[in-house]
Amino acid sequence: MDQLADGKPASVEEVNVAIGQALGAVLGYLDEQMTAGRLRRVHPVLAFHLLAGPIVTHLLTRPLADRGGRFTISPEEAVDQFVDAWLRAMAPGKPSR
Repeated sequence: MDQLADGKPASVEEVNVAIGQALGAVLGYLDEQMTAGRLRRVHPVLAFHLLAGPIVTHLLTRPLADRGGRFTISPEEAVDQFVDAWLRAMAPGKPSR
């Protein structure tokens, strides 16, 4: 793990551990927010997927959408819109299935 912080090359196993720890922290945070009533209760993994999935898909497909120069939304604005939609969807009090 120290190699990741030092900027030295890391093994696949070390990277997987670091990603697992970071994801665990994010999932724990989401769970805390749900428990506190700030977010609608869903499985924390699904909450993360609902947020990260559209952003990753956008970043992967943006070059195709931008061909011809007609897609004028900045990456930052796109992420803001995804986060806004996620926050509305995750607002407490909405029925879950």
